[in-house]
Formats: sequence, structure tokens, C-alpha cells
Amino acid sequence: MSPFRKGSELRSVADSKVFIDLGVMDLPEDTCASTIHIMRPNGEKDLRHIRKHVLSGSSLILDMSDYSGDADLAEKVILDATRSVGIAPIRVGVDSWLLASKGLIVEHHGKV
Repeated sequence: MSPFRKGSELRSVADSKVFIDLGVMDLPEDTCASTIHIMRPNGEKDLRHIRKHVLSGSSLILDMSDYSGDADLAEKVILDATRSVGIAPIRVGVDSWLLASKGLIVEHHGKV
């Protein structure tokens, strides 16, 4: 019986979580991957994670639509975090930011 059919005994296994240990995988030397984190801070306490992600070299998309804290403080935290590593923060729309790491290519196509 196919494992993809509803009555299959393997279906319960297919629904379980899978862990892949990348530490034991052989990746080609020229493999390069970028990580983009998405954050949706709700309050001022959530802003402390911005600097950690920026310092790790990851790119960050900040969705500030649910943020209920001081907007000036949030902007100051974003600008300070990016200034320390030389990234230019890009404001996308009214309540979103893109903090792109140095290896990420960002293309702007304007309104489509």
C-alpha cells in the first residue's frame, strides 16, 4: 500500500516532525546559505532580540504592525543595531523594516 494513501500505516510517521542534524552532513565547500529572520515585536522588551540577530550576520524583516511600545525607541534600537555592523536599515512601507546582511542583494522594483 502506498504511504501517501489515507489508509496507509506509514501516514502517522509522515505526520511526525523530522530533525536533520546539519552538523553531520557533508556540504560542498561552495554552498552558501543566508538566513532571513522575521520578527513581529509586540512591545519594547521584544526589541532586545534585534541586535542579536543583526550581529549574527542574519538578515531581518521586522513587522512592526503589532508593536504597541514607543515608536521613537524602536527606531533608535533599529538604527543603533544596524550602525554597529554597517548595515543600512531599509524602511519598507509604514510599519516594516528590512535589515539586510552584507551578502544579501536587495532589488527594488518600485510599484508594480
